Amino acid sequence: MKNEEFRELVDRDLSGLEWDERRRRNVLRALEGEERPVRKISTTFLIAAVVLCLSVTALAAGLIFSPKYDAVRLANDAVKAKYGLTDELIGILLRRAEVREDGTATVTYEAFDENDFPADRIGIYTVDVKGNHADASWSHDGDSTEGGLLAEAYGAEQLTMLAYHYGETLDEMTRLGIWNAEPREPRHEMTPEEQEEYREALAESEMYRRQDLREAEKAGTVTVEGAAEIARKAIAEEYHLTADQAGKLSWDPEDAMVLMEEGDTVIELIFGLRQGEAGGPFTEGDGMYYVDVDLLDGRIEDILYDPGLAANE
Repeated sequence: MKNEEFRELVDRDLSGLEWDERRRRNVLRALEGEERPVRKISTTFLIAAVVLCLSVTALAAGLIFSPKYDAVRLANDAVKAKYGLTDELIGILLRRAEVREDGTATVTYEAFDENDFPADRIGIYTVDVKGNHADASWSHDGDSTEGGLLAEAYGAEQLTMLAYHYGETLDEMTRLGIWNAEPREPRHEMTPEEQEEYREALAESEMYRRQDLREAEKAGTVTVEGAAEIARKAIAEEYHLTADQAGKLSWDPEDAMVLMEEGDTVIELIFGLRQGEAGGPFTEGDGMYYVDVDLLDGRIEDILYDPGLAANE
């Protein structure tokens, strides 16, 4: 049994479980292959300046990024500049990126699930990237974001409320009569036979995970440990972490896996940063960082940041 059979088994046996956004993000990435200007300065100018600064820094650190991540970086900067989003707000949205053969790309951001977010009010952010130019739009362009939770469109203000005060915000939306998520299916209790089948599937999946990593290392020029150091540098540079924060980034080799959809030498590494005590308040930079690195040359294919806010708070 390999990937597809295992996924079907998990889908069948765990269909009733209440997945949080982080788990859902992991599943989506696995199945997909896989994402307020104060002065009147053009968004294009701001993005170009940011890209130039980041490129110089990356070169100094010896980092190489893929065209996909270059497009994602431009897209992130575009929605930050035009709509006031932050890394944390981007991190609670589902991001998808498509890079075409001609080098152009489209990156979208939307709510994960209508059961966890008011997806219709959040809408979809779309960024078209060509060269160093990124053009951002929003499905709610022209709609009002005034009025707090009663606004017809939820922009940065409302996303911040959902990110940092998720439970209280949904309670208030319920009180206002604007939140009516469908009830979840009851939790599925696996039979002893299903539990045994699931354990066997997990063991087989783990065997293939280790085998794929060994083969990826043999085919490449970078080891998994070497990729982890590259990933740590990339996270620190891209998210402007201090030396102390970068030193606290932790990862588990048991979480490393080959992303077969991206190529048999591209692996995903997961780093976590927690600067306070478990259960304590969020500190800027906290969360999970998913980094895809190609063992062929150490190229960083993608970085995805999950701050662990909103449905995970």
